[in-house]
Amino acid sequence: MPVDLDRLLPPYSELIVRVALNLQPGQRLIIIGPLAYGGLSIDAAPLVRHVTEAAYKAGSPYVESIWGDEALTLLRFAHAPQSSFDQFSRWLPKALVEHVEAGDATLSIYANDPDLLAGQPMERVSGMQRSSSLALSPFREQISRRKGVSASIAERAVDAALGDDQPAVPARRRGSGH
Repeated sequence: MPVDLDRLLPPYSELIVRVALNLQPGQRLIIIGPLAYGGLSIDAAPLVRHVTEAAYKAGSPYVESIWGDEALTLLRFAHAPQSSFDQFSRWLPKALVEHVEAGDATLSIYANDPDLLAGQPMERVSGMQRSSSLALSPFREQISRRKGVSASIAERAVDAALGDDQPAVPARRRGSGH
């Protein structure tokens, strides 16, 4: 029996916004995914749209999402020079720190393919992870200092809310641990 996401996602999104985030009227929200991969997976779009609606209904004046494209990540691995894997976005870490310093909320949704980089050269994978970790450490430090400003939702939590028979992340995208 197919799961009706339009019926299940609104109450789940309300729970995220009102309980997990405790979003207050006037508080902005940014929704992100794994930033080393560029951001949110398009597979998370239905949930992101419902969370956005719930945030506006809760009084947020502005909600934005940072989307990634896994195909672009793979193109980087295929064609970018090795030296580029020690680089990360110049603007994004600063913008995220400013967002948190302003007291705004951050929601992380992890629905990206856990096996995306399987088979890729380890020196490129570790370079990308190292550069993103270093660049994003001030953002992570700000998040850890400010209680009640962020929440994380893993794909398993989304799958559990929808029921085991209809995961939010398609089977072709899910890790072997499911």
